[in-house]
Amino acid sequence: MPQKFTYGLLILSFSASLIGCRGNQDDPPEEISKLRALGVVASKLTTGPSTALPLDTITLTVHAAAPKGTQIAVSTFADSPSSFAVPVETAVVPGTETYDTQYESLDLYSASVLLTIPPATALKFPAGRRFVSLRYGIELTAGAESERIVGSLPVYEPGAPEIDLWKPMNIDIVKPIGGITLGNETEEDLEGTITKNTEENVRVGWYVTGGLVKNRRAKSTSWETPAAKGKHLVILTARGLNTGAFAIKTAEVVVD
Repeated sequence: MPQKFTYGLLILSFSASLIGCRGNQDDPPEEISKLRALGVVASKLTTGPSTALPLDTITLTVHAAAPKGTQIAVSTFADSPSSFAVPVETAVVPGTETYDTQYESLDLYSASVLLTIPPATALKFPAGRRFVSLRYGIELTAGAESERIVGSLPVYEPGAPEIDLWKPMNIDIVKPIGGITLGNETEEDLEGTITKNTEENVRVGWYVTGGLVKNRRAKSTSWETPAAKGKHLVILTARGLNTGAFAIKTAEVVVD
């Protein structure tokens, strides 16, 4: 049964948002025709301060998609400080950039970034709050295109029960089934399943390499397949609005 918990201030729980520039804003938001950041997976979503040397680290794996053959560069930046979050430096882990080139219509990309957790002596826990939000920035670039991702990770006071409560979610694409042949310019069902181990609301995102999705934020919706025939990729993502847990699933279909 999903475990229910609350944070002291939900707006400060882990999240990752895009502040990038995608070029042609006329493209449907669900269509991947250029570089697109999809989400960030944290190796641990909530943690306590580092208690010894070497300092604890969290691995952040950023996922993106782009047209075939696109070369992507990843870098990090420190976000601006605010009353709600402390900017931290992060570093790209060398040798972790990976291109999944098995799909005909686009490539999937991932890279890892290391976030170092400060000790309690370096953190100031605000009065009335039991955690500090560490703010990080990741930037992906491909030629003139760029995607900037700003995210946060809560660090709780030592011994806080929230430190070990997060559990990852599992998602799957039920419709369409990978490998199936669909007609071009037809309306087809899109249906996903989400199994949550932590009780929270989830933000769904459908992405396709052509055509139009009726409601890309609905777990069950429909897809107007493209006129262009060939193999097309359907991507389902889900992100927990409280924990920031991220999951991704793909299905490649033939449009004919």
